[in-house]
Amino acid sequence: MPLRWWLAIVAFVAGCLPKQYKCASNSDCGANGACEPTGFCAYADTSCASGMRYGDLSGSYAHACFTDFDNDAPFAIDAAADAAPDAPPPDLAFVQQVDPGYVAAATIAVPITLTAGNFVIAATYANIVGTAVTVTDTASSTWTPLTTREVAGCAPRLQLFYATVATSGADTVTVSQAGATALGVHLVEYSGVIATPVEVEAGQVAPAASNAMTTGPLVTTRRTTVVALFADLQGVGTMIADTGWNNRGVDTQFYTILVDNAPGADAGTYTPGAHLPGTTSDACWTAAAVALR
Repeated sequence: MPLRWWLAIVAFVAGCLPKQYKCASNSDCGANGACEPTGFCAYADTSCASGMRYGDLSGSYAHACFTDFDNDAPFAIDAAADAAPDAPPPDLAFVQQVDPGYVAAATIAVPITLTAGNFVIAATYANIVGTAVTVTDTASSTWTPLTTREVAGCAPRLQLFYATVATSGADTVTVSQAGATALGVHLVEYSGVIATPVEVEAGQVAPAASNAMTTGPLVTTRRTTVVALFADLQGVGTMIADTGWNNRGVDTQFYTILVDNAPGADAGTYTPGAHLPGTTSDACWTAAAVALR
């Protein structure tokens, strides 16, 4: 058959294919589709604010994100807005850190003035392992505990807690552990944390005597801010943050340091680190870290 005949057939078939398909109900769009008020089918797509995107046969709406106007008002597409990438979540901003030093008691109460909507981490350290630590405050915030990092022997017990600030003003955060004779906390406040804040956690107890300390790697899948606590209750002095990590507070009555990388970094692998002063080497340190969205 001559080539021109084949071309004519292809053109004829292409001309017969529908440019659009109108639906009357969801069943017209298949198991995963929805018939929108415009009369065209849309399908799930998380990159659209509405969660739905029009299909191939939706005429001038094809491939556009569906916008659900109140009361099914006339539909319109904001092509510029639809083409723009979704805005990234705001970076965390460091607000303040309070480190009162440890107490030789089972309870420590720390006054702090907070801002509603912000986010607070209580980075606790204690010399008793195997016994729960609790965090409460006078504003009746809900404190969520993260993973306990401890081991019997010389290493301290570390645990991070977090809460969203409900009301602005003066507050008192209280940390308690039955039987503790050395108990401390670093309180750090941030702005810009989203409702479900935790991306991933990490931590470890010293595998051997060393001058350098790390939490182990945190592998993040989105932009996050990493916060880490290091503690060694066997000596006194100033821990030092590794390059690239912000020193947010120390307790020199023992060796403790709180570090972060605020305002955050893109998805990747991060290993918070710190080290003991000079040539000091010890096998009694513990580390705990969290990556916050």
